[in-house]
Amino acid sequence: MHRDKNMSIGIKKLNHVNVTVPSALEAAAKDFYGVLLGLPQIPKPAGSRQKIGAWYELDGAQIHLSLEDGVNNEASDRHVCYQVEDIEVAQRTFRDAGIEPPSDVHASSDYRKQLAEVVAARAVEQAGRGS
Repeated sequence: MHRDKNMSIGIKKLNHVNVTVPSALEAAAKDFYGVLLGLPQIPKPAGSRQKIGAWYELDGAQIHLSLEDGVNNEASDRHVCYQVEDIEVAQRTFRDAGIEPPSDVHASSDYRKQLAEVVAARAVEQAGRGS
């Protein structure tokens, strides 16, 4: 589809990303996002599925944790990439929690920060298995 480069719908920023995990891993996923990553959980608006999943805040954007069974996340390339202060500290934190960080970590010296690419579904599945 060809679009005129001057046409725009006026996107200003990313609002949220929805991440899905199997319902059997809901507790492990909440622990991963809320405890290990330290993201503050925020209330869901009325009418959303209040008793399942969770919403988290990250620098003005949100991560919505939803449950979806029958999806093979391990076979997918879907991922979320987080910018961290120190990639070595992030990797050590994952290892200390029993989660082997992905081997495909990308680093950037831009603004003395590093990019740690976290395949969250794989990490949550590892945590759920207790490995």
